[in-house]
Amino acid sequence: MKMSIMTRLRRLDWPVRYKFLTIPHPVCTLALLFFLLQRDGLGLTRLSLAAALWHESGHLVAYRLLCGGWPPLRMQFTGFSLEGRLLSRAQDLWVTLAGPAANFLACLGFWAAARQQAAYALYACAAVNLWVGAFNLLPVGPLDGRRLWKLLRDEIAF
Repeated sequence: MKMSIMTRLRRLDWPVRYKFLTIPHPVCTLALLFFLLQRDGLGLTRLSLAAALWHESGHLVAYRLLCGGWPPLRMQFTGFSLEGRLLSRAQDLWVTLAGPAANFLACLGFWAAARQQAAYALYACAAVNLWVGAFNLLPVGPLDGRRLWKLLRDEIAF
């Protein structure tokens, strides 16, 4: 009996768990990354992935500073979600703000370096970090902006 390619992929695409990281659909994730990187003529996908990694690192460092340990991570389409212990409202606010803040700080750093060296690549890095930070502040879906909106709305209500 012949199996379709999709059936074979579904059998391969089980969640991968490694210590603190869970990737729910590794085959689909790698296929998407391969396709995006293969078609990336200008390098914007690489810059965007680097800015997203920097963004998520901001969340991780804030969590580490506030809670004293590294949280378990779950990779999702929109980035990583932290699956650690429950945080207080203030801790949650700081951890949520840390991602966009990391992007804005990186933007300022790249922009200052570009002003000194007049390199277009540095301006591109600054622009991508600005875009990723601003995009994550939109109050929609699983982005940081929605979480901030809920935290601030609940804070004002109390």
